[in-house]
Amino acid sequence: MTVQEFKDKLVEAVSVPVYHLMAAPDDECPVLCWQELETNSSYGDDAPVATAMLCQLDYYTTKEYDDVPGTIQLALNDMGVNYQFDGMTYDNDREEWRYIWTVTFLGGV
Repeated sequence: MTVQEFKDKLVEAVSVPVYHLMAAPDDECPVLCWQELETNSSYGDDAPVATAMLCQLDYYTTKEYDDVPGTIQLALNDMGVNYQFDGMTYDNDREEWRYIWTVTFLGGV
């Protein structure tokens, strides 16, 4: 899967705006942002065998008990990617909840 395919599947799955990196306007909420963290390649006989992309998803919402994080996890399951829910935080100044996932999938750019 390419990162473009990954993004397209996220856009299809959720009913909120999806942005690459932190391109979202500061006042837009709810919003899902994603970014590439790193690419790892495995080699055999001096040739690339597999490439894995590591990404981070950040979902921002004003609702404490929002349904969208469950929808995001179902979409990640359907994509067949490896993901880890890294937790959620609350920003008192912005009055927003932030849900964080780390996602790994085969493919890349």
